[in-house]
Amino acid sequence: MIIYKSLIKTSEKENYVFYLSDKEIYYDYFKGSEKSTENLTNEQVIDFSTDIDKNNRIHLIYLNTKGELYYCIYMDGQWKKKILTKLNVKSNKYNNLTLKIIKKNIHIFYNFCNLLTPNVQTIEHIMGDNTKWHKSTVVSTNSWEGNSLFYVDFDNMNSIHLIYKSLIKGIQHIYYTSFNSFLKKWLPYPHKLSESEDNNISPYLFVDKTDNIHTVWCSLESNNYKLIYKKLPSISSNKNRWKSNKLPSLDGNLENPIIFQKDDTLKIAFKQNDKLNLLTSNNGYNWYEDDKKDVLINEFKLFNYSSNSSKENIKSKINHVYGKINDTINLYSFKDNGSNNLEKKTLENNENNEINEIKKPNMDIFEDEYLKSIYLKTETDINTILNNSKNLNTIREEIQNLLYDILSNINDKNKPLDEFLEQLESLLNNYEEKNSLLLDKLKSLENNYKDNLKGLEDIKKEIKYIKEMNTSKESVFKKLINIFK
Repeated sequence: MIIYKSLIKTSEKENYVFYLSDKEIYYDYFKGSEKSTENLTNEQVIDFSTDIDKNNRIHLIYLNTKGELYYCIYMDGQWKKKILTKLNVKSNKYNNLTLKIIKKNIHIFYNFCNLLTPNVQTIEHIMGDNTKWHKSTVVSTNSWEGNSLFYVDFDNMNSIHLIYKSLIKGIQHIYYTSFNSFLKKWLPYPHKLSESEDNNISPYLFVDKTDNIHTVWCSLESNNYKLIYKKLPSISSNKNRWKSNKLPSLDGNLENPIIFQKDDTLKIAFKQNDKLNLLTSNNGYNWYEDDKKDVLINEFKLFNYSSNSSKENIKSKINHVYGKINDTINLYSFKDNGSNNLEKKTLENNENNEINEIKKPNMDIFEDEYLKSIYLKTETDINTILNNSKNLNTIREEIQNLLYDILSNINDKNKPLDEFLEQLESLLNNYEEKNSLLLDKLKSLENNYKDNLKGLEDIKKEIKYIKEMNTSKESVFKKLINIFK
């Protein structure tokens, strides 16, 4: 039996598809028309997860049936691996092994239950830099099943956001929690997202490129599951500021939604009865049913997705995809047709009509590749400056809050001042780093401005030359006319 797990795309246009076959890890390698298959483990594996860093190194962790948690790196055509730790697989059952490489830090997540108490699930987080490791408990919760218990994502400040399901009085609810990257702590009191007293399943969380947090799950209604969507804006004066936004009314049973961002457009892909369907939005407030043709779900599987392609990551962020793998790779809703047709089932949300959608130019108008490159680089730098500015504001708020805590607890012997000061120093260092990045981008924008001026001067010279040539031709033509009068 083959269980597909993950798809990795490298900056060199290579694709790796990882899967379990007879409980061993295999991967298919694709480049152009070339395809090859390799067996990675030659041993029985319970679960595994993959990611790729900016240096084109593939990272993989797997848990074998002996309880050994292996950490592997693929670089220069060779796999290197070592045992990270040993887990108690005789007494516990482990699920949802998840690996995330964020800058120089390695993050590993999983949930487990004791075989004697299978409904009590604990989510754990291991964080390290390949030399020092720290393990913490995210939350312990009740759940009917351990599969797809949680999903996790990171924002631009490297803070972690996690959604999970929990059984309360026989009803499954959806909860959100987060990890502060500066304070190195998980939120002590998770936030309940679901409001319906009917059963809730299939939670999914996604942080977009400007740090808005999007969540979606399925709630039981009239014997069918319907999609529920909530958004946590990146900038707001209120805490716990989740906003509910209605989605188009859809018939049938809806399951397994995922959210991703493709070419600055948000999309929700999900199962609708025996097919896949798609919702689209430019801002997360107004959603439309896309006119993409439905495809049969049995043709497509859900993959973890990782890419270090800088071209793709400028305007897109994708953590999971529905895909079909055979001799080629086909991804659902990934055709680059240069436009998004959003005509079906428009739903206006009057509460949020103050959000203006930004009109984006059609890139086809740039017939000159030089002018197109000027626009793309300048736009990228401006977006980075805006993001860095927003990050600075976020850190500034963290510093202000921490200073308040220090002043409020300065005489409290149970709260050591050294710990507060260490956190404050970390925040200040991060602020300094982000401020330096902002300065670099401003300088880059200034260089773009100078390059643009030079390009304009060159174009003006070409126009002047063409005019002079044209005038010269007219003069010669007039002389010929006079001669033959």
